[in-house]
Amino acid sequence: MTEAAFGFKDVMFLSLKIAEVMFGVGLHIFQPLVIIFCFGLIAILSAFFGLGVVQPMDYMIFRVPWLVLTMFQAINISFNYVLCIVTGPGNPPFKEAIESGDVKINTDSTVKIKICKKCHRIKPERCHHCSLCKKCVYRMDHHCPWIATCVGHYNYPYFYKFLFHSWLGCGVAFVMAAPRMLGLWGLDRGGPAGVSYLTSLLALCGAIFLAVSFLLLWHTYLLCTNQTTLEFYDNKTDYHGLQANGHFTPNPYHLGWWKKNVEQAFGPGSFVQLLVKLIFPMRIRPAGDGIVWDKRTIMKAVQVKRT
Repeated sequence: MTEAAFGFKDVMFLSLKIAEVMFGVGLHIFQPLVIIFCFGLIAILSAFFGLGVVQPMDYMIFRVPWLVLTMFQAINISFNYVLCIVTGPGNPPFKEAIESGDVKINTDSTVKIKICKKCHRIKPERCHHCSLCKKCVYRMDHHCPWIATCVGHYNYPYFYKFLFHSWLGCGVAFVMAAPRMLGLWGLDRGGPAGVSYLTSLLALCGAIFLAVSFLLLWHTYLLCTNQTTLEFYDNKTDYHGLQANGHFTPNPYHLGWWKKNVEQAFGPGSFVQLLVKLIFPMRIRPAGDGIVWDKRTIMKAVQVKRT
């Protein structure tokens, strides 16, 4: 084979393909280990909740509520983590299933459905192809290695609740256990080993709390504006491009009021009902089917006034 037939670009393309395949194989091998690691981390922090804080409490009146809170948070975190994995984000059907009539979609003739060239599934709006999962995902936000799948339409509420309860649990545990580090709750009982044990767990708990805080804040913004991480960057790029020409297009899925946007992920309900869905472990059905979406009334490009 001559150099002209197999040049530098071909070598680079082949190298990238090999790297992509190796990364995909490695990811599939280590994904079960990542999930086991996460369950182990949940167990360690749950034990820290109970033993690291309850032990120095001298009165049963303080121990019982704390143990109840510990169990409640451990169940909540585990429940939502498991449902993130087993529920999945939702994947559109293959075009052959639509053409044969085996699968029917609730849409009208005005909605144009594309076909993905990579996985040959239908590709409605807000749907993206994941190169790691090798298939399209409804309302894809991102591929999360911690749950070994994508975060999308059907498992997004569980992902958000997993972040929320992990943040709340680590934050409360850190605040309750920190005084013991300062010697306010009988630090002398544990000795040097107890100090090292508590210091390590406090550092782990604090690091997770800070990391999840930024992630939770980010997804709270996305949730209240009804957009995904991918859509945020697409909207940002489109906004700057259109603004340079004197126009901008608003996010078509932003329904105006934050509660309406939240209902798209958590399902319809009053403020109290949405709060109950957030706090307690339960199954949640998002609004819509992942194909047809509610949109704001004004969707045309808006003229930007220049001064």
